[in-house]
Amino acid sequence: MNASKIFIITGEQGEGKTTKLTQVIDILKKKNYKVSGFIAPGRWSDGLRSGFDIVDIKTNEKRLLCQSGYNERYVKIGRFNFDDEAIKFGEQLLLHAADMETDFIVIDEIGMFELQGKLWAGSFLKLVKSAPCPILITVRSKFMEDVKTRFKLSNHTTFHLDQQATAIASRIVKSTLR
Repeated sequence: MNASKIFIITGEQGEGKTTKLTQVIDILKKKNYKVSGFIAPGRWSDGLRSGFDIVDIKTNEKRLLCQSGYNERYVKIGRFNFDDEAIKFGEQLLLHAADMETDFIVIDEIGMFELQGKLWAGSFLKLVKSAPCPILITVRSKFMEDVKTRFKLSNHTTFHLDQQATAIASRIVKSTLR
């Protein structure tokens, strides 16, 4: 059984998981909760997803995480080329979030790459075992069962995109009150 409470926002690819997550984060912040970690909004070009940024929730510092176009200093994973420095940036945000005074740690998203042991897999596993606070993640619907199994997520609550952000934030807060 994992030590940390996990809240999962799930939906299909491109359906609005990051948008819903951002709305929930904004509500939590307005209620004076300290939120750490990152979101990964998509980049679009000519109607197609062309990459993702990684954004520090605390500072709004933004970096290009990956892109579909070739870059010789990037690492190819799937159809995207990832900036190794941006991956390290994300890992540091997660590791430091566990050390900081924070009420929630956010990871946008846990999916195919983490199931293969890449990107945030190691950091997420450490947080699941010993995070000092609840973790809020996004997961594509098709990866839900595999993510729950791979990371042994027994202490979790799942929210779907048809649920209002205010209702999600309210349930998260009520679930974490001691």
